[in-house]
Amino acid sequence: MKTLCLLTVCLLLCSACGHRDDPKIWAADVVKIESIFPALEEKGVRVFRNNDWCKAFEYTKGSYTNEFDDNCIYLLNAKPRPFDPAATQSFLEVSEVLQATDIGITITKAKYNSSGELIFGEFDFGSGFSRRYYVYSPGYTLPTDIPDELVHTPINLDWYHIWMDWN
Repeated sequence: MKTLCLLTVCLLLCSACGHRDDPKIWAADVVKIESIFPALEEKGVRVFRNNDWCKAFEYTKGSYTNEFDDNCIYLLNAKPRPFDPAATQSFLEVSEVLQATDIGITITKAKYNSSGELIFGEFDFGSGFSRRYYVYSPGYTLPTDIPDELVHTPINLDWYHIWMDWN
């Protein structure tokens, strides 16, 4: 019975690690993410993290968090404040938009031009024992890989995928 339980746990972990390993899925995912750009641009979202223990949010009106531990706020560029009602409402609106993609992403970095158009974005969808990102960077030059540690894979002319070893 212990062996069966261990085998079941191993299979579940392995299936969770590889559910987004297919470049065809990546191509479909980035189309979904691009569809929410207008909502991100409207609020100037630069960072969005929504975990059960950590909510971190940075947008045009400031940086906010519910947890001031460094492990929560390390993505934020400015010193965060506790959520106020306006930031809470904006956070919930962005959360709803992100959930609609059905990808489970964290926005780790986003940059905008002077017109408010998104020109760079890192969207983390880490799984299992690795970190995975979709990177939006029109006209990018693919960064150099580090074998077995950091691998960059083109998706299209504007997007690439990063796989990073967890440790």
